[in-house]
Amino acid sequence: MAWALPSSTRTRRWRSSPATAPRPAYLVENPEWAAKDRPELSIDTDDVDTIFAEMSARVPQLLHPNCNTVALKPWGSREFAMLDKTTVCVNFREWPAEG
Repeated sequence: MAWALPSSTRTRRWRSSPATAPRPAYLVENPEWAAKDRPELSIDTDDVDTIFAEMSARVPQLLHPNCNTVALKPWGSREFAMLDKTTVCVNFREWPAEG
C-alpha cells in the first residue's frame, strides 16, 4: 500500500468528478509533503464489510490501530482504515443508501 513511489512530484487529473467533488479533482503526489503531512486517502464503496473481511484476512498488520473494525461514525458512514509503513492512511467507507 505504499502509494507514493520514490520519484519527482506527479499529478493526476480525473476526467470526471469524484462523488465528493463538484469539479475536477487532482491528486498530487510528493514524497516531501507526504513525509510532513501524513496523507490520507478515502475510498467510498457499496460493500465495506466485504472489503474489510478481505483486507483483515490478507494484511491484518495494516489495519489502523484507531479504526481497525467497521464502525458507524458520527457523520453517518460505516468505515475502517488501514495504515501502511509510510503512514499513508486509507479509509474505506460506505454511506447509507438513500431513500
